[in-house]
Order: sequence, then C-alpha cells, then structure tokens
Amino acid sequence: MDSELRDRTTCHQAAASALANPAGRGRATAALISVCLGFFVIQLDVTIVNVALPAIQHQIGGSLAGLQWVVDAYTLALASIMLTAGSTADRIGARKTFTFGLAAFAGTAAVRQLVLAARRQGARGLLGRANGGMVVHLGVVIIAVAFAASQSYGHSGEFRLRPGQSANVAGHHVTYLGTRTVRHPNKTSITARVRIDGGRVYAPAIHEFPFASQGIGSPSVRSGLRDDVYLTLVQASSSSRGPAVIGVFVQPLVAWLWIGGALMGVGTVLAAWPGRRRRRPTDPASVPIPEERVPEPAVVA
Repeated sequence: MDSELRDRTTCHQAAASALANPAGRGRATAALISVCLGFFVIQLDVTIVNVALPAIQHQIGGSLAGLQWVVDAYTLALASIMLTAGSTADRIGARKTFTFGLAAFAGTAAVRQLVLAARRQGARGLLGRANGGMVVHLGVVIIAVAFAASQSYGHSGEFRLRPGQSANVAGHHVTYLGTRTVRHPNKTSITARVRIDGGRVYAPAIHEFPFASQGIGSPSVRSGLRDDVYLTLVQASSSSRGPAVIGVFVQPLVAWLWIGGALMGVGTVLAAWPGRRRRRPTDPASVPIPEERVPEPAVVA
C-alpha cells in the first residue's frame, strides 16, 4: 500500500511538473514529431520496395518466390538494424542514435543517387536540379551530424596550472609553459603560452585597458577535421612563473560545419547549371543513358 501510494504521488508530481513547465512540453512534442517522422520514413522505404517489385522482375527476372525473398531480405536487414540501434541507444542514448541513424540513412541515399548519375553520364551526371539538389542534401546532412556531434560530445574544463604542469581533456594533453606581459600605449596584454599534444604553442591572452574595470579575453584556437580546441586565459598570475587558470574547450567536427556549407554552395551551382535529360522518367535509375547518334550526311546522287 505504501509503495502504491508513493508511486501515485510520484506520478502526480511528474504531471504537475510537466504542466508547470511549458518548455518541457514543447520538447516532448518536438521529440514525438521527430519519432513519427522517422517512422514515416521507414514505412515510405518499405512502400518503395513493394512498388519496385514489378520493375525488379522485369529487369532481372525471377519468380514469385524470388520477389518474396526480396521483401523478406529487406525485412530481415531492417530487423537486424533495429536490434543494433536498440543496443546502441542503451549505450550512447536514444536521441544521439536517432539523429546519427537518420543522418546516415539520408546521406547514404544521396550518395547512391550521385554514384548512379556519375556512372550513367560521368561528371556531367552531377549537373541539373535533381543531382545538384542531392549534393545540397548531402551538405545538409553533414551540417546536421557536425552540429549534433559538437553539441553532444563537447568537453570543457578549467585548470589551475603552474609552468610545466599538464592537464588532459577529451584525449588532448595541454601543457602550461608560463605567461608574459607586454605593455602597449593603450593596453597591457598578458599572454599565456600553452602547448597542445606536444606540438605547437598557442597564446590565449587577457587585454587590460586603462579605463576598463575588467580585462577582455582573447582565445586561441587549434582547428582540425576531428575537433577544435579552444584555449582561454581565465586568470593570470602576477609573475611570469606563477600559476594561471587555463580554460580548455573541445568541440568535435566543427570544421565539418564549414565543409557542409561549402558543399551546399557547390550543389546550388550544380543545380543551376542545365543538365541533359535523355532517359525516360519511367526507366530505373540504373539504366544507362544511350549515346546521341549523329545523323549521317545525305548523299546526293
């Protein structure tokens, strides 16, 4: 009885909290819509397989049992992926699994269409609205994955270090080497020297102005295809050999946001360029486009 009463109390408290938190209701609604859209994509893909069965039989032949195996093979592959996705969701979270899985599905579909177009027409197959739009979609997928990764797998920390001491953040080894002070006519700059992973030395700084009550920080950034490492000088020491507080922020795949944007620009140019369409709309995507025949000149007797 006591446990049942506690369960009811917990449910009432959760319901009251949900009603009192409009932002939470909005997030729950957005999550429900996202899941419904993902399920719609799955059902749409199943429908596409069923619709394509007559074309498959016409192109490669096969009996009714063979066509049933086509549907069954797709169902088995989908079931195996669902089991793997469930196990992955238990490890890294359902939201991350859903986001990256949907992005992988969309990206694979776009790459497949581009490969088929290039196989049919070579480089000219990438021109036109359809294939240029696929390049744009691929750029959108890259941006979505990079944004999700940078927001989900970012790491940060602040460390009080003496010269020669090191700290580890997200697999990066950060070593503090000391500070130096440079006086300019209009400001005083306190610059820290920080080495990342035993390589280049970076210089985050704090600039102090005569009429300002607080210094202005100037971060130093190491960019790469894998991640970006941001260094800030949070608190400087009064002496060059004293301890300092160094802020370290690691965000993965930030460079891929720019790569995805550039790919979207390239796709827009390709979509604006007129392409040739010399195949029937009812033909399968794998059918090669026949070469144009140049008419022979007429011979006058």
